[in-house]
Amino acid sequence: MSHAISLSADIWVMRVIFETDSQLQMEALNINKVDSSAYAAVIEDTKYQLKLWFSYYEINVCRRSANSVAHELASLDRMYEPNHYVEWEA
Repeated sequence: MSHAISLSADIWVMRVIFETDSQLQMEALNINKVDSSAYAAVIEDTKYQLKLWFSYYEINVCRRSANSVAHELASLDRMYEPNHYVEWEA
């Protein structure tokens, strides 16, 4: 999620909808209370980044099978150096 937030902020996207296949992650990031779990620092930093960079954001949960395109794109992203752009023709 942090990489998606950074990438979206880097290209000046102001209104975003993120999807995750983790119900726990979605609930942790959507709750307005301060997190006190073992992952509190990461969760609170992610919530701060969302509020800092975006005028509007949503975090939704979807089934992993419905999120397969995102998983494929993420695995392709790991193959390239930072700031390397790839274009596909339709």
